[in-house]
Amino acid sequence: MNVNKLFTFAATFGNKDTPLYPIIEELDAYRSHCVYRKQEIEELINLLSQRVMAEQEYSRRLMSISASFESIKIGLLATEVEAFKGDCHSKGRAAAELGSNINSDCIGPLHLLLQKQEVEFKAIISQSRAILHEMEADNYQVQGLGSKYFDSSESAEKFLHNYQELKLLTAMPHEKRVALFNSVMNQLNQSKTRAEEYREFLPDANVRLSEYYSKFSEQKERLVKVEAERCEQVHSAIG
Repeated sequence: MNVNKLFTFAATFGNKDTPLYPIIEELDAYRSHCVYRKQEIEELINLLSQRVMAEQEYSRRLMSISASFESIKIGLLATEVEAFKGDCHSKGRAAAELGSNINSDCIGPLHLLLQKQEVEFKAIISQSRAILHEMEADNYQVQGLGSKYFDSSESAEKFLHNYQELKLLTAMPHEKRVALFNSVMNQLNQSKTRAEEYREFLPDANVRLSEYYSKFSEQKERLVKVEAERCEQVHSAIG
């Protein structure tokens, strides 16, 4: 799992002034949480594996002891030695069984949990990034329409200002005055068109903003379920 930050924030939809910023930050916080909890499970598996190795070594040494002292075969000491050897053998078998149980009841389930959650985690991150890319495309469209609108308005204002100054020149031929007037009107019409396009898109952009909030919330809830499952199975494995 990558511990790098999941998201970069688009200027319109994802910046700190929009409703999306908190949910994206929260989703990324859960992502980081899941990454570090995965590392904790891996450390727990390592710890349990060391316990298994210790139990196996303990079992091996006790079994070795239970097979020794073959020369003591008569008298009370022989009986006591056999009882001691039997106790070592019994404890050796118990240690081996404990190591086997840790493997099957703890380490095995934790490995399966890691594999299952890795698949789910990658799916959530992939879907979240797809939503983000879709959001960035909408953001680019909003910025593009806004830029065209403001550029067109600025150009229209300059044309109008120049027209107001040039029409005062009495020496200007009538044809040039007409051409200048038509240029100004054309620029004003373009500005009006850009403004209408921008205004028409804004309501849809607000709807899309709400949709993105819902989509990111769904991914966050998936991560919440991943964490809940992790807690339940980890405590079950080591309980």
